[in-house]
Amino acid sequence: MPTKPVKVYLHHRYGDVETLPCEPCGKLGKRRLFRLLAIPFFFTKPTFGDVIAAARDAELDGHWAWEPSHPLTTRDRDLHEDGGRYAMIFDYRPSGKRARPRPVTGETSWFPRELDIVSSRAIEPTRRTPGRVYLAVPSKLPPARVMALVRKRHPEFSFRQVHPRPKTAVRR
Repeated sequence: MPTKPVKVYLHHRYGDVETLPCEPCGKLGKRRLFRLLAIPFFFTKPTFGDVIAAARDAELDGHWAWEPSHPLTTRDRDLHEDGGRYAMIFDYRPSGKRARPRPVTGETSWFPRELDIVSSRAIEPTRRTPGRVYLAVPSKLPPARVMALVRKRHPEFSFRQVHPRPKTAVRR
């Protein structure tokens, strides 16, 4: 019988607090293990599929909470288990190739059941600001391939990779 998802708080010293649905998957001393069922917006790691060890936090009304060991970075030791994905973020805007781009809806519509990529749209584009998409990409897929696929699949948009920062050629 599947377990009901639990809301776990992720935070950096109580800043940038967000809650994510997580699947309980064991214990580690007084802490509980949870597998992330969504992609965080304030963290590049952990991401979808990773397992974290959370503890009850009095500052967050006794809810389960997780915080990395360093406020600016999450290291491998902060994870109980790496789920084999990395976070990828890109911005998008209508490119003018179609008068009215079709809406991209739902968490899986950027890569529907393709390549085991999990996607979550966080921000819709406006006239002044681009939209933003968060992905959890299998470690075996390089970011350049993912960007090539999304550009091919959605020619009605232009894209800019935000994370991981694209590698640029060194000019001599």
